[in-house]
Amino acid sequence: MSPSQTVPDMTLSLQELVQRYTRGQSVATFTPVYYGEDEEFADVSRMDPMERIEYARYIREKIGEHRTSLAEQQRAEGRKPQTSDSQNFVEEKAEENALK
Repeated sequence: MSPSQTVPDMTLSLQELVQRYTRGQSVATFTPVYYGEDEEFADVSRMDPMERIEYARYIREKIGEHRTSLAEQQRAEGRKPQTSDSQNFVEEKAEENALK
């Protein structure tokens, strides 16, 4: 991960940004960086019920891998891994939707 480009106490309000832009003054812009963009999602609307179930299992497995990785990272940093009761709810709803 690259170092942050944030400069402390150098923020501009929205009003200041608009004023600078309309006056033709420079306004620093950066290209946002998104992680995970290389992931492609299948077109679920074209899947039969069994394909949806298999895809839901695949997605659930990937989510589990990411959660495990995150928990390991949090432990390495000396933090308590976070868990949520809503995780099981989301997984159950995903499987129900796959069956529709």
